[in-house]
Amino acid sequence: MDTQNQILRVGIEGRWTATEMASSLKEINFLYDLRLYLNAIEETEPYLEEMSHFYPPFQRYGKSFLFARYAQPLHQPEDLNRNTKIIFPEHVLRVSQIKYASPGIKDLLGLEGVLKEVRLFIQYLLDRDQQREAQELDNQGKRIKNARDFAKLRVESARADKEIEMLSSDGYGEIVEDNTRQLSRLVEERKIVSIEMLEGEPNQKE
Repeated sequence: MDTQNQILRVGIEGRWTATEMASSLKEINFLYDLRLYLNAIEETEPYLEEMSHFYPPFQRYGKSFLFARYAQPLHQPEDLNRNTKIIFPEHVLRVSQIKYASPGIKDLLGLEGVLKEVRLFIQYLLDRDQQREAQELDNQGKRIKNARDFAKLRVESARADKEIEMLSSDGYGEIVEDNTRQLSRLVEERKIVSIEMLEGEPNQKE
């Protein structure tokens, strides 16, 4: 796994309640944890066959054993977050800085490759909002597809296996959708106005 850290900057505007600030950070953290978890699963794919020679449950059940054990936490953000802290304690998403103003910023420090996926997801919400009035129905379908794509495993060999492909099913798209409703609302209310990856060192101050 690429261990290079980077900062994701969320541009904010307007007046925020404490609940809105907390829920936005919680939902961004959910996206980060989910993609970190799925990326780790993708990286184990080349080693699953080798594991089957040394670990008896793999000889009998194959990949279904792995996902019966590890896929379930993806259903609940709290379980996912707890497992992330246990399995990847050095890669949890951290707050770098928050400047509350209009405009203001929220800087979050985490793995570069994972944050890029989160940025693309939120950028879609921003782009969709700009076109919302003209293309409401079309955007509804694209919004759901965006959620499903975010939760999709990208390893081609994995997609051929039904046990792994379950993670790309509509159910996981719905989980992403359900756990990013506040982000969508904040974008629609023009409280989240931009998303970008910062260039330079993560500890760089402006």
